[in-house]
Amino acid sequence: MIGKNRRMTAAGVLALALLWGAFLGGSAEAAKEGTGRTVVDHLGRSVEIPATPRRILALNPNMMEFLYILGYSPVGKVEEYEIRAEGTALPGVGRQNTVNVEAVYGLKPDLIFGNVGHMAPIMSVLEQTGAAIVALDAKRSDDALLGVLHIMAEALGREDAAAEYKALFDSVVEEGKRAVREKHPDIRSMVILQGGVESVLAFMPGNFHSDLVGRLGLRNIVPTDFSRASKEIPSAIAFDLETIVAEDPDVIFIRTAGRGGGSTLERLRNDPAWSGLKAVREKRVVTMPGKINPGRIELHLAVRWIADQLCSAEAK
Repeated sequence: MIGKNRRMTAAGVLALALLWGAFLGGSAEAAKEGTGRTVVDHLGRSVEIPATPRRILALNPNMMEFLYILGYSPVGKVEEYEIRAEGTALPGVGRQNTVNVEAVYGLKPDLIFGNVGHMAPIMSVLEQTGAAIVALDAKRSDDALLGVLHIMAEALGREDAAAEYKALFDSVVEEGKRAVREKHPDIRSMVILQGGVESVLAFMPGNFHSDLVGRLGLRNIVPTDFSRASKEIPSAIAFDLETIVAEDPDVIFIRTAGRGGGSTLERLRNDPAWSGLKAVREKRVVTMPGKINPGRIELHLAVRWIADQLCSAEAK
């Protein structure tokens, strides 16, 4: 009996040793998984990134595309995203400004990227997923178009992929600038408008659309003035006709959120106050369709489209 108990004790010790070894091995593996990079997001927080994130979610259409550029496939989508078929087929979590938190929970992300303004109201709820959360804002980057891409690349250790895309983007920009200079060397200034008959908003520098056009060497006549920013469109301000007439931009872009823009274009053509503008007289009014928006077109293709419109220099 004593011998049997001793054998059981010995067997128990062996089993415990094996379990302890497995535990240590598992702990080491877990520690390895949890030891990633640390990035500072645009809320000033130091965020530790999982070493091998497997379920990444981007709550912003541009950031979704950046994940693909960096070699990652997100686990879900925001409804604004329209670029890649595989992205549009993903489970949805709502729009970027009205995220369905329950849908986010269901995807079990281990890393979440998103826009500061849209995530701030639900940050405490998102943190309950246990995911690392990186809040970013293109307007707080030195490069409003690609700055967020570089931070995401730093977080994921994919700096080479970001550099490769930047090289592509820069080559398309230089090609476009060269084409515009050769075709229309007198085109130097622009304004981007949105609105109807009653009021017109003009987009400030640092806006997605303003920066796309600005990369081609055109000066935005609108000053950066967040104190006058529109509540509906924070990157735009109400801009009076007198100032636009005084600046007399070489090109006028009309931005549309969808398929509209006709009322603004008609106003420019038919209102004597507007029709006297050089851009209107010379048919240098370009309507930006809905596809020229974040998450609907790749950035380098957006620049190429704008350059093509400037070279044609006709109202669309």
